[in-house]
This record gives sequence, structure tokens and C-alpha cells, in this order.
Amino acid sequence: MCHWVYFAGSHRLKHLALMRSSAASRRFAWLMMTMTALALGVFQLSIVGWRGVTSLAAVEETGSITPAGQLWRHVASRARPLPAGLAPQTAVDFWWNPAQSATGFVLGLLSGGISLWFFLWLMRAGLAKSHRLAYRHELRMSAAIHYSMAWLVPLGVTCAVMLFLPLIQAGYIVGWLGVSAPDVLEISASIVAAIGLILWWFWLLRLGATAPQDTRQRVVAFMAIGPPAIVTGLAFAWWYGVCGVQNLLFKMMRIDF
Repeated sequence: MCHWVYFAGSHRLKHLALMRSSAASRRFAWLMMTMTALALGVFQLSIVGWRGVTSLAAVEETGSITPAGQLWRHVASRARPLPAGLAPQTAVDFWWNPAQSATGFVLGLLSGGISLWFFLWLMRAGLAKSHRLAYRHELRMSAAIHYSMAWLVPLGVTCAVMLFLPLIQAGYIVGWLGVSAPDVLEISASIVAAIGLILWWFWLLRLGATAPQDTRQRVVAFMAIGPPAIVTGLAFAWWYGVCGVQNLLFKMMRIDF
């Protein structure tokens, strides 16, 4: 089905735009959103609970190079004595807190699922309003919005690749990898995710162009502005909301660094 969506030509898009949502389209959308919510949990698992620290307490935000909270595990360190001339900002120890990682995974999964459901609702509501009143009872493009969730697959793959980030960070701290290794993974993952989102946006623009002539301009305008605005707003809300809740929980559980 993803292949069918990705390589849809103009005739297929016109046919898809006329389809109403069905049990099959809803099942596909929920499958894609469940997969992506799981991927967002995995993404949180790869970045939450891992902490690289330097050899100087004055450089650290917390003013300490050892954790004050509970359940932290020392998983990697640079060989001692440290080489002369090592930059003060260079991380030399790597810590992991399983409780933090598990909490991040659960919060990422649950908040990701809620955000994706809200995104789908906003898209369907906005798309219905963008059609003229005469067409709204036809529920045009309602199935197409469900099947457009196929473009979430690149985002899911990107989050899965991020699982290698803690391993690469540990390799850098031990001295096996260069300082740019973690950045290379993060930048590569970001590029893949961005390409997927851009292709999804172009797909929606092409879908909007299949609307009837007298309402096409309104639909295309929504496709051009609505999806990027919704995604950006929800992404910021998800990121800062999850971070805020996590920090509060970590302090309450006494597992902060």
C-alpha cells in the first residue's frame, strides 16, 4: 500500500481523492500512526537517560561530574590519565539511567500517539473546510488523508536508526570515534526525515490539485499552508511538552543527574 501511495500518478490521485474513508483506510492510518508512535518512543529511548560529562565540574550545567540521583550506571570512559591538551568541553565519561530511558520511551510513545491522532483530526477538519459547502457532504479526500500516513514510514526508519546514537557517543568518549561521529548520525537522520516530510507535502499538493475547478484554489491553499503549520506546531508542542514532563518526573523520582 505504501508503494501504491508513493508512486501514485495523476489518475490514481484523482481516483483516491473521490474515495471516502472506510474501515480499510482507517485501519491503514492507525497502523501507520501506531508504528510512528512506537518509533517516537524509540527516539526518546535513544536520547533520554544518556549523559556524557567532562572532567571539570565547572563546565557542567549541574556543577557536578557524577550523578546525584539514583540508578545511574557508568558505561564508558576515556582512558586515564587523560591526554595533555584535551579541551575542557570534551566528554570523558558516559552515564546511563535505565529508569530515565524507560520513562522517556513511555512518554514518547503515549504523547506521540496523541499528537498523531490530533494531527489527523486537524487535517481532516481543515480539508473539509477548504472545500466549498457544495462538496463537503461528499467527504472528498477523507480516505486519501488516511493513506497519506504512508509517508510516516521514513520518519519511523529515522527514529529506529537513532538507536545507534548511544553506541556512537560511547565510542567517541572511549576514543574509538572522532568528535563528529554523533553529529554525522544526527544530521543524516534529520535529512532522511526532512526528505520524507517534503515528499509528503508535495504529494498533498498534487492531491489538492485534483479538487473540482471551482474549489481547487481553496484546497491547494490549505495543502500549501495547513500541513506544514500543523506539523510544526505539534512538533514543538510534543518536544517541549515531553521535555518539561520528563524533567518534572525525574526530579520527583530522584533520578535526575
